[in-house]
Amino acid sequence: MASLKLKNKESVLQAIKEFDEIGQAKFLERYGFRKSRDFYLLYEGMSYDSKAIAGVAFGIENPELGYLRSAEFSGGKETVQRVLENLGFTVIDSKLTETIVTIENGIPSISKEQYMRALQTDGVLKDDNEQLLVTLYEMPSCQATATQLAKIYGYKDFAPINSIVGKLGKRIAQSLKIELPPRPSKNSPGWWQIICNGEYTDQGFAWRLRPELIDALYELGFLDDAKNLDLTEEAVSSVLPEGARRKVVVNAYERNRTARKLCIQYHGAVCKVCDLDFKSLYGSIGNGFIHVHHIKKLSDIGGEYKVDPKNDLVPVCPNCHAMIHRGGGSMPIEELRAIIANQASVDK
Repeated sequence: MASLKLKNKESVLQAIKEFDEIGQAKFLERYGFRKSRDFYLLYEGMSYDSKAIAGVAFGIENPELGYLRSAEFSGGKETVQRVLENLGFTVIDSKLTETIVTIENGIPSISKEQYMRALQTDGVLKDDNEQLLVTLYEMPSCQATATQLAKIYGYKDFAPINSIVGKLGKRIAQSLKIELPPRPSKNSPGWWQIICNGEYTDQGFAWRLRPELIDALYELGFLDDAKNLDLTEEAVSSVLPEGARRKVVVNAYERNRTARKLCIQYHGAVCKVCDLDFKSLYGSIGNGFIHVHHIKKLSDIGGEYKVDPKNDLVPVCPNCHAMIHRGGGSMPIEELRAIIANQASVDK
């Protein structure tokens, strides 16, 4: 058996980049690996077959030796997981997330790791589920009524939102093999409880994202740029201004993991406003860190709009992103660049 030794984080990132470019099936076939059964590498909200990534990274780091084939080294906690974690990556053992979910008084107890596994299971997240979770996170105290969410998404009443949340909760439950007992005097188990806690407020019955789910969303990169624009009480009141719904949707485009990755692949992880490169400034810990800003005008967005990562999204640093949205609007990139240039000339 070969000894797996990796010293350079960049070699792992190059292997991840190739994985993204050609896809899982071709990557595994090219290098002779099978799908991971237990251990997965997490990076920027995506999961990767950890042993395959490590074997290919070894070849990138040691071109004279070539990549390691699956049979040439052992995977697991003491090899692949330890080596990748020593380089600063996150590796999860799916076996550890398969513990039984306990239910007390009809309320399930779900860990962050279990949520992470469920959210990465094929078929659990559908349509705009990710966007809905991020929107709920952005609400004051991560809490909102179905009616408030319905108005944000342009529904006439709360029924569609109830259905979306309930079905998502049920799919998460099924992936984790959770069976909720029927609620007293109710005909259904209340699948929303898988996602949220609930309480009665002055606005009506409100959902609040469960803390463990929020932690999972953070770990998976769903919330990288969240809360750059705060939703005020006025924005979710009974009289919702036209455009507020669109504002939330636009911000969700900025956090779409696939669109974000494609944007960075095309433009690079350098701020388009001030030219800040976090890797140049902070070294390896800043590699790949950047926010993504959506530049398409609200008036140009229709019901069938799909984001174009190349032309609709641009990388910006957190400071410039905050300035772009300061005051509740969206300043053009060129205007903010001009402000910076003018201020620099004044300081001279």
